[in-house]
Amino acid sequence: MHTLNSMRFPAVLCGLMLTLACSAPGPDPSPMTIGVHEVRLIAPVGWHHFDHGREQRFERGMLHISVADMGPATREGFHREIFHARELYRLGQLEDARALLSTLNLRPAVPTEQRWRSFVVPWDKIRRAGLGRVPLGPDAVETAYTEVLVEIDALPKPDLESLAFSVLTRTGHDERRDVATQRAMAIDGHSALLIDTWERLNHTGRMRHLFVLNEGNLLLARTEMGLFQEMESTFDDLVASLSFRDAPQSVAAGS
Repeated sequence: MHTLNSMRFPAVLCGLMLTLACSAPGPDPSPMTIGVHEVRLIAPVGWHHFDHGREQRFERGMLHISVADMGPATREGFHREIFHARELYRLGQLEDARALLSTLNLRPAVPTEQRWRSFVVPWDKIRRAGLGRVPLGPDAVETAYTEVLVEIDALPKPDLESLAFSVLTRTGHDERRDVATQRAMAIDGHSALLIDTWERLNHTGRMRHLFVLNEGNLLLARTEMGLFQEMESTFDDLVASLSFRDAPQSVAAGS
């Protein structure tokens, strides 16, 4: 009897360990800050993770995946950055204010050429505040900031598809590449667009891009280097784990 129990015990133990292994939960998503985006995601196992602030990179050999903040894309996002630039100007940090304004790509957000022509006058004034042989006085700069913020708050809601293709162009998508697939989706309640591109002539070099609007900025996750077939499942798992944490209270518009 003792011999029989000794033989059965390892089998029972192995069965229990297998059950526990199969039922054990996977790793919890890790909190990360990507520009203005407060997110949680599960980093790919076996990949090196590099935190660059506005960009998180995951690399394994020649395989590269990135998740990056591509900057403001809505009136809320633009208002936040211009409001911040005005605060820097008021503190006398003119170079910092100009540097911040220089990062904003506003032209695609303004819907017509006529509105852009009226907008660009005060926009140029705040971008050049403190420069020139006869710099604008503080009152003129404050007036220009007010005019710019009024125009920003009147911008229409952006079209995610147009935003996505504008960013694709900025990141190297040209006439040599074409769209393989495109699908609207939602990530943690946020509007998102998944776009695969490939070489137009031979349909190789496939790349996957996920665009998500959050906090007025556009978040882009994409495959960058390496064979797509070796990254596809890892990328999809990364996207499936992505969620957004509650961000700090934003500065109210018009403050």
